[in-house]
Amino acid sequence: MEGFKFDTEILKRGLPVRWITSGLSGNRFGLIVRVDEKTIDILAVDANHELEFLTKKYHISQISELEVLGSWEE
Repeated sequence: MEGFKFDTEILKRGLPVRWITSGLSGNRFGLIVRVDEKTIDILAVDANHELEFLTKKYHISQISELEVLGSWEE
């Protein structure tokens, strides 16, 4: 699977996002920490570990859907 194509002009640090990863069901929510042409790092809650915040790194091939949930100003 090719994965989601990141628009690095739109996706900036601090933006809230909802995403779905390949092979896993359900939505995930978090804030963008870093993004480049091939990877995205997202700060998210890991509900499996007592609501602990973790930074998850995803390759574009792992993301099947990504939606920006807010705006960002410098």
